[in-house]
Amino acid sequence: MSLAAAIYNLLLLLAMPAAALFVWARYVRTGRSRLGWNERFGHLPADLIALCAGREVIWVHAASVGETMAAKPLVALLRQQRPEAVVLLSGMTDTGRAIAEQAGADGVFFLPVDLPWVIDRVIRAVRPRLLCLIDTELWPNLLWRCKVHGVRVVLANGRIGERAFARANRPAARWVYRWALSHADRLLMQSTADAERIRALGARQTSIMGNLKGDESFPAVDDARLAHWQAELGLAPDQPVLLAGSTGPGEEAILLDAFAAVRARHPGARLVLVPRAVDRAGEIADLATAAGLTAVRRSALPAQAARSLAERAVIIVDTIGELAELFAVGTVCFVGRSLVKMGGSNVLQAAAQARPVLTGPYVSNVRDSVALLTEVQAAVTVSDAEQIAAQTSAWLDQPELAAAAGRRGRDTVLASRGATQRCVDVLLELLDAGHA
Repeated sequence: MSLAAAIYNLLLLLAMPAAALFVWARYVRTGRSRLGWNERFGHLPADLIALCAGREVIWVHAASVGETMAAKPLVALLRQQRPEAVVLLSGMTDTGRAIAEQAGADGVFFLPVDLPWVIDRVIRAVRPRLLCLIDTELWPNLLWRCKVHGVRVVLANGRIGERAFARANRPAARWVYRWALSHADRLLMQSTADAERIRALGARQTSIMGNLKGDESFPAVDDARLAHWQAELGLAPDQPVLLAGSTGPGEEAILLDAFAAVRARHPGARLVLVPRAVDRAGEIADLATAAGLTAVRRSALPAQAARSLAERAVIIVDTIGELAELFAVGTVCFVGRSLVKMGGSNVLQAAAQARPVLTGPYVSNVRDSVALLTEVQAAVTVSDAEQIAAQTSAWLDQPELAAAAGRRGRDTVLASRGATQRCVDVLLELLDAGHA
């Protein structure tokens, strides 16, 4: 064991009691983290282990919902071009796991905790030949133990924002990144800036591959499907809608203030709020009530669609897996976790539905996608309720400009395809090199 491995694991063991207390407290408070404890400690289901026996195994890891959505076309292409292989998909969150179950992988499980003996247990059980990490999921022991067991490691769709880089480049953290990155065979980064930052942390074998999210299988919402969603939610066909997707704590109150200003100018406007964490629906409903607005939950629809339409209620979506289509009901779409310092969310989903996009200034996780849309005037950055209301009203006042911005965004998304195939080419090259 190297000195870096010894120091990291000593620090990890010292931190474990506090981490366990945090997880327990979150479980008591929210019920989250209750699933998959056996898998998280390396005890995978017997049928999954049997599936992998004697076969080439490719392990793809996607931490949460956004990463899992980006991984879906990668998984599909791997299965198409390597049909004899078993493709496994791991995740970390309950919501990510629910999406992963629909991603088309041969098997799905929770990522084991980053302890050497737990990682070893999983590697020995499924014997992967290659691990592909989506975005910047750098678990030091996971990378180290893969190297020890001869598992090739690729980081795909890699990104490292300015704030994340500043934290990682501190002397107290830089050595951990340098040690972890030394075990990666290839780092396929989204942009030149991402590649430069990760090289500054000690990475080698970096390439610029683009953004996998541009290859996400965005649903096609035709007129009939749009009419279905409008009827389901209790929206009139010609009603102006501000759709706010993937919102985080601290954003909904701002959006409700902005919506009040929009509705003063456009009395028929509606607000559809889709929080990133659906268990926050009650909290958001309370905010709407405090703002003097009627709120109806998606889980109560379509049974209450008539009430939604009559009362012009704020709709709070407390179900998962629908946002990619729901963006189509928005006349204007705001993409959240960006008004607060949470890194932003996938703006390409909204653009793919030919809708003009608003996003906050904190988009370090998706800055390349935001820049892509901003460059063609398909997205506008806003910082507060006043700016959200002003830009939303401007687009509602001139729907032809909103429609043109939406078309530019959709055309840009379609033109940015291809990153998935480039990544798969690298993965297959490494697998074939191992056979040689």
